[in-house]
Amino acid sequence: MTRSVIVSMFALTALSASAWAQGTTVGTLAIVRQVEVTRTRATPQIRERVEREPATHGESVFSEQLIRTLKRSFAEVSFKDGSLVRLKDRTEAIVRQEKPGTGVYLVSGTIWVRAGSAPVQVDTPTGVVTATQAVFEVTVTDNQTTVLCYDGNVQLKRDTRTVTIKASEFAGLKVTGAQVALDAAASIPGNQLPSDHNGPRIAWWQILNTERGLQTLPGSSAGLAIRSSALTEAIQATLNLPPAPGEIVKNPADKARLLSIAQSSVVPAIERTLASDGTLTLNGYRQKFGGDDISQAFSLPGTDLNFLRNKGIGNVGSLFDALNASGASFGVDLRSRRTTANRSVYRPSAWQGPSNSKFPLFDGAQSSNNLVLLGAVAAAALGKGAKATDFNVDGDAFGFTADPQAIGARGRLHGTLGKSRYMFEGNSMNLLTGSNTGGFSALSVASIEHDVSPNLTVFSGRRRFYSGPALLSFNRSQLLGERYSAVGATLNKSGVKAEAAWLYDSNPDVRGAQSGFLASATKQVGGGTMGVQALRVGSLNNGTGYSVSGSLPSGKGSTQLDLYGEVGVAPDKAGIVTLGAYFPWIYQTSDLDLYVEYSSHQDLGNSFTVVANRELSQGLSLKAFLGTGKRTFIEKNGTFGGLGLSYALGR
Repeated sequence: MTRSVIVSMFALTALSASAWAQGTTVGTLAIVRQVEVTRTRATPQIRERVEREPATHGESVFSEQLIRTLKRSFAEVSFKDGSLVRLKDRTEAIVRQEKPGTGVYLVSGTIWVRAGSAPVQVDTPTGVVTATQAVFEVTVTDNQTTVLCYDGNVQLKRDTRTVTIKASEFAGLKVTGAQVALDAAASIPGNQLPSDHNGPRIAWWQILNTERGLQTLPGSSAGLAIRSSALTEAIQATLNLPPAPGEIVKNPADKARLLSIAQSSVVPAIERTLASDGTLTLNGYRQKFGGDDISQAFSLPGTDLNFLRNKGIGNVGSLFDALNASGASFGVDLRSRRTTANRSVYRPSAWQGPSNSKFPLFDGAQSSNNLVLLGAVAAAALGKGAKATDFNVDGDAFGFTADPQAIGARGRLHGTLGKSRYMFEGNSMNLLTGSNTGGFSALSVASIEHDVSPNLTVFSGRRRFYSGPALLSFNRSQLLGERYSAVGATLNKSGVKAEAAWLYDSNPDVRGAQSGFLASATKQVGGGTMGVQALRVGSLNNGTGYSVSGSLPSGKGSTQLDLYGEVGVAPDKAGIVTLGAYFPWIYQTSDLDLYVEYSSHQDLGNSFTVVANRELSQGLSLKAFLGTGKRTFIEKNGTFGGLGLSYALGR
């Protein structure tokens, strides 16, 4: 026997062994974040002894391969026969090739199935589910199988007993010892129907549809949920509070006099300083001169000087705070001027106007509710007179010890109006310590949105525009990290999310209406994201900011590290930077979200923060944070931190 023949025989033997070990290729795998698979065939009996390793997005799936999704992770198997199976987080399933059709053995967790003309069979420890031309969901927990059918008909079988489940119905099967309970089909409650079947709920499989291939938490819907939680936003708001009292001047006549002093003496003095230093912005002016005594900074008549000091206003920084807290705007007006440094410097102004916000958490929608009305009218027209299908109420209660300490709550009303979705969100917080003690409350979200197509959504009202992967937007180091009243649209297609909106109140420094616009686009690249953002503030000359952002997974499995960042220029042409890291393997082993973040604003300085978040039990979460840097314009660099608890209500 020649050497070449021997080598060929060994090769054939190896290929044969590999084919036996892996089985027949049946489809393709798509993943979201951390998913594990076996490289050899598994059965329900030996699955615990088969080694698992991190999956790769787009790899082939073979018959009798085990797939396991970790926390906040999803998987999708596209079968060659056209069937589609999606696995929710913390789900374990074994893919099978049936004759005819395909199948899955669901060990535990939840799967969503879209069966085509070929039959699909889902085996569970307690029963068998079969269907063709149907869309359904199967959940396995502790000797129990539950099936929800959204379209078509599904058969749930146990021995010789069968239940037929029709569209918008569900049924369950539970085995306790020798007793088997197979429930009759019943209607799915209206508030539990997903939005792709005329319900209010954004289902988990819809998230997978838009995030397949994404392996980082920052920049995902799960990361956005952490960032927009009541406790995260409340802590961030208090860290940005000025050190002066929230209402230094309360009497309307005193407020009018304060504005008069600002217009006659303060604004001209600041203008002269800005004119003499072409590189200095208004924010830079406050940072540089905020600690100066008002008698040295401005030429004030004795009566005006005494008036300010009697109100507790002794330096430039406290004067800024007093004007803002009194419902005035001492930020920028709708003009700007060019400088030799090629930066726009906004002119200071002081004027009385309706307040959009007392501080970032409570930027109410009082001046822009007409946008919600516009959206409701449009929704009624698009829905062709359909009645509201449901409404839901939930919320959060929270408290934290920091500087300052606070307790508060958030309430949400959300549901559907015909085929459109609405959301109203109100916040209330009471500061227990610090110089701003007292209560604050406002309606911070009031919006309505409508799906024009599976990929295109239009919206109107006040909502969050959080673009980019950052967790905390300290020092305005992120371009789009605010709530705005707007009319716009969002497009989600082929891994690209694009958003554009006209803004009613584009400038957070100025009270009242200042029309502007924003645009952003994000694409999934290399398991992470790459995005661009643009923001036009008011009618300002050259008042447009822009940035690029992204996230990237480094390593796999226990070595994975999510890196993220954003770099750009703000509308006032100041440089902004946010850089951070998230540790997904820590969350997988201990349920602890850990972020390390650096933020920088050219005029406002740098900040370093470490934030840890952990869900202690169902609905109860703990958050701890520690940071260094400037919290306000006139403070020196220092260390800050705290501990908070939040509890979900009515969910």
